[in-house]
Amino acid sequence: MIAGDNDEDPASLKLLADQVMRSLVSSGCRLVCVDFDSTFLRIHTNGSWSRPAAELLPYVRCGAIIYFPLFVRLLPLLAAHVSLAVVTFSPQVPLIREVLSLCFDPSVSESIIVRGDVEGWTLSRDDAVQFTGIDSHHLVLHRRTKLPYVASAALEASSSTSSADPIRSHHTVLIDDCQDNVFLASQCGIAAIHYDPTQFPQHMHAVLKRRKKRRRTSDTNLTLVLPSASALRRSIQSPVAGQPEASSSFATAVLSPVRSADSHPARLHFCTPSPVTKLRVTNSIGKPKPKRYTRPVKVVDDPVVSEQVVADLKPCHTITRTDAPCDKVQDTGDDDGGTTQDVVEIRSTDVIESRPESISSIK
Repeated sequence: MIAGDNDEDPASLKLLADQVMRSLVSSGCRLVCVDFDSTFLRIHTNGSWSRPAAELLPYVRCGAIIYFPLFVRLLPLLAAHVSLAVVTFSPQVPLIREVLSLCFDPSVSESIIVRGDVEGWTLSRDDAVQFTGIDSHHLVLHRRTKLPYVASAALEASSSTSSADPIRSHHTVLIDDCQDNVFLASQCGIAAIHYDPTQFPQHMHAVLKRRKKRRRTSDTNLTLVLPSASALRRSIQSPVAGQPEASSSFATAVLSPVRSADSHPARLHFCTPSPVTKLRVTNSIGKPKPKRYTRPVKVVDDPVVSEQVVADLKPCHTITRTDAPCDKVQDTGDDDGGTTQDVVEIRSTDVIESRPESISSIK
């Protein structure tokens, strides 16, 4: 049971800080990075604090003057197990170091790494790729995000420890009051915790619980079991009652680990055929048009042209002149050569019904 956030009993505060420390250490954390403004402090200095550092002590989250006295009680406990760092956009690094020296013993304050927006440190893309395990073109390394600050602190912490395994993003925890910083850091594999004085323990335990769950999932070796063709066919259709595990779907068989002997049998999957599979395509769908079709062609009302065209086409076509209005197309049936002759009636105009090859000769 986590102690209350507003509990000012020193014993309860110590118990709460001890619980937070144990949760961080048990999650595999090796580096804890804490924001300075509005996180370690209750106010925001905007990087322009001009008064002495001692005047910031009333605003440090410690003692009975705040809602949740976390960091002054927590960081000394963490210093014995993990590396510590303060990451901030503020360029006032000497001021921050002086505040830390006033809050902690020299053994703790001198071990805390401070990364501010100054020119004393740099981060290459290769170091960022090695820290996150993400391709460089996916990383945002400008100093308006906390990733370069955290990665640089991790490099320094790795060089100061005797461990041969360097600190990576999955070994790092960031505590920040800005949700944008938390979101961008989490996209790079960092366990970022949004700091809220009234709900910080709940946020921290939720993030660490998800991190432990992902680690257990990644450590579990998934055995690829490819079902046979008959098993796949039975999984699509309706399997027989009592069918073995191999009749489950292909995706379940591939992505699921091998079940133990004492595990519950898989539920059978009965598939109802889709009504779409029962539709039949009739012969009329997509039926091509006949090669021979009727199209009226209007001949220019020129006696010379009209007589010449009629003379050329008269042996193989029927031509009719009429003064009646055009209202229909009559099919005269098949002629001697087996071709179809159609007659179109149109007022005071010669109309020739012909096959497409004859029409092209008119054009």
